[in-house]
Amino acid sequence: MLEVLRAELRAVKEDVPADLPADRELTGELGVDSLDVVEFVARLEYRFQFVVPDNEWQQLATLDAIVDYALAHLRG
Repeated sequence: MLEVLRAELRAVKEDVPADLPADRELTGELGVDSLDVVEFVARLEYRFQFVVPDNEWQQLATLDAIVDYALAHLRG
C-alpha cells in the first residue's frame, strides 16, 4: 500500500522523494500545499473507492496515517 500511496503522491507532486519515509509530514518542508492535498485525496478516493469527509483530511498528515485510514475504510 505504501508504494501505491507514494506513486499517487508523486503523480501530484513530482519532486516528492520516491522513498519518502512513511512517518514524515506531507506538508511543510516537502512543499505539498493545500491544492496538492485536494488532488492527492481525490486520487485516493477514486483509486480506493471511498470518500474522505472534509473534516477528516487533517488526519491524513503522513503516509502511515493514510495507510491506517485507507485500511479502516476499505474493511468497513
